[in-house]
Amino acid sequence: MSLEIWLLGIWLFYLGLSVLMMLWLFLMIVLIMLLMLFLLWTLCFSLEVSWLLDSIALVVEIVL
Repeated sequence: MSLEIWLLGIWLFYLGLSVLMMLWLFLMIVLIMLLMLFLLWTLCFSLEVSWLLDSIALVVEIVL
């Protein structure tokens, strides 16, 4: 009986660990995407390139 409880505890521990790793990976992907968007935004405004923003908006409109 105690072996089954012990194995269940190990299984729940690894399940929780895998869920935490998936959440961590999702958070890292979102942060990297936000960082890239911020860098693109600052690049567009530092170079004052409005056609790049227009082309991005056009691509977004086509995709959506």
